Amino acid sequence: MPSAWKVQVRQLKIESYALYLAYCDPRTPWYARLLAGAVIVVWLAVAVWLGRLALNADTLLS
Repeated sequence: MPSAWKVQVRQLKIESYALYLAYCDPRTPWYARLLAGAVIVVWLAVAVWLGRLALNADTLLS
């Protein structure tokens, strides 16, 4: 049985792909694209922050 963390990660992947598809659709209004772009930037910033946190934890444990 998958852990709750893996289920949330899978759901985030699905939602991020849906966001990407909505962003690329030419029928999407500009303000929705702006919001989607902002969400993507925040997700990337969090991913980088978590990556650095994991890197620092690995460095500290070594």
